[in-house]
Amino acid sequence: LDSRKSYNVGDENSRQFYQFSPDDKYLALTNGNNVQLFSLANGRIERTLFGHGKPTAGLAFTKDGTRLISASGDIWDMTDPAAVNPVLVFDTALDLQLVAVSPDGKVIVGSDGTVWEATGGKKLGTLAGGPMRANRIAFTPDGMFVITQSSGDALQLWTIGEPGAGGTTTAGIAAAPPEREAITPLNIARVEPLAQLRGAYD
Repeated sequence: LDSRKSYNVGDENSRQFYQFSPDDKYLALTNGNNVQLFSLANGRIERTLFGHGKPTAGLAFTKDGTRLISASGDIWDMTDPAAVNPVLVFDTALDLQLVAVSPDGKVIVGSDGTVWEATGGKKLGTLAGGPMRANRIAFTPDGMFVITQSSGDALQLWTIGEPGAGGTTTAGIAAAPPEREAITPLNIARVEPLAQLRGAYD
């Protein structure tokens, strides 16, 4: 017999964003301009993280769990239990709903395609040079691809383009494809769409 307990958290009938910490100790839940951290062991609020005054939206932890990032532009330090204010604020669109963080914790991509440097909050550009409206966004575990999906659309795969792409050949033999690079603040300008992935339902 399983003796684990379940807990109710959050406000019924409200649109709150949530994210589990990588170590499975916490549930981070948006609450107005702030984020509440609930212990998964007992369902109690461990800490409230205060935002910079904008309603908090989509949440993402860095892979190592040291930072929590909101789509409203707040970055909190998760290593200090006493830290409740953002260690960094970056400027996001008013209606940005989701963010994804690269596995190395250095790049943030928003659901509108905007890209920021996670360590300084500097805006680095926009995927494909223009806005999008993704309702899903994620990095692959190796950091080499970003996957986005807009409502009802196929998945779009983004990666670092090959410098000087053009299908080089030597004596009629196709050259081996170059090794892929992980997406970093230094090569973000070369991110481009690679492929659309469609399922059998399309």
